[in-house]
Amino acid sequence: EEKDLKKNALESALSKVLLLYAESKPFDNTMLDHLLEGEASGNHNIGNILTLHPIAIKGLLGHLYLPKSDRATSMLTRAKCARLLALAVLSAEEVTAIASSVNDAKEKNGNNEDEDQRKAREDELKSMLLEGSQMCEQVENMVSFQVASPRELEVKKTPGNASAGVKLCLLAIKSAPVAQGIVLWAEKLVMDSGFVQSASYPTLSPCILSLLRITSQRHPFSRPTVLRIASSFLGHSNTEISFKRLTELKEQSLRLLIFLLAQGEVVSVLGDMTKRLEKATSGPETNLDASLIRYFVGGLLDVIAPPCSPILLGALGELLMAPKCVDALQSSYFPTDKTTKLKNMIGVFEVTKKKHEK
Repeated sequence: EEKDLKKNALESALSKVLLLYAESKPFDNTMLDHLLEGEASGNHNIGNILTLHPIAIKGLLGHLYLPKSDRATSMLTRAKCARLLALAVLSAEEVTAIASSVNDAKEKNGNNEDEDQRKAREDELKSMLLEGSQMCEQVENMVSFQVASPRELEVKKTPGNASAGVKLCLLAIKSAPVAQGIVLWAEKLVMDSGFVQSASYPTLSPCILSLLRITSQRHPFSRPTVLRIASSFLGHSNTEISFKRLTELKEQSLRLLIFLLAQGEVVSVLGDMTKRLEKATSGPETNLDASLIRYFVGGLLDVIAPPCSPILLGALGELLMAPKCVDALQSSYFPTDKTTKLKNMIGVFEVTKKKHEK
């Protein structure tokens, strides 16, 4: 009965968290303390409860990672949010762990050693979440930051004296919770019109896109959000920077979309681009000139080759039939080798269509 009362108290505290998140209000330390009280008693209930409420986890991540004023200013509040997130990750890891031999070993080692290992893992997760939050806060106030290549990251297994950008890359690769926080931070930052018009936009944006590429390569769950962020760059407009520089940023975002497609987001990427090209209005969201359309299709033809699945061919066919795409590809500016690849792909599409009609 006492256990049920404690669980009810935790759920009551969690309902307040959900209410505050729905109202876009900050979490206070007292409320976070109520959530942590159950953990202090050794029941380990709060982690399990949090895993059943993803919105609460998103709210805690937001207090750590959302940019500017949306991030918690108090380091104490951040530490409590990080600990709660660490407990949720621990619970998820324990639920998914399948190894009877490990369970047998735990029984032999005794509860004290088991608790010590759990505490060490909790501290590790909390430390990474806090450091990731601090690195995001640092780089968003920079003009640009260094992003290490995958090969460099393999060499630099530990941050050491690395720059804030490299530390962020390492954390993104090592920790899935930090990676989730990074994409949350990047989406909120990039979608802000103030950022698009800021002086740091042309220099900070390439770094963010490169960081997202590294993150999405290691963590498949991040790819839908990364796709939205990359796609949003195609609608950006900033009169303070040159047309050439803006085009370069859009080309980088298109390369990221092609990379996501190669990672398995075929339907999502092609569907997003098709909708963008089919929009009747000439607003900023559809402001893709013919050269960028050719750039995207040319990149697609470099990564797509027969045999192709019917799903891929269907999504690609819808994209190629969009009027803006047809006009762009009929131009003499579309390279001859790409035109040849396109004709071959159309041939594959026709053969596949005939097979399925039979």
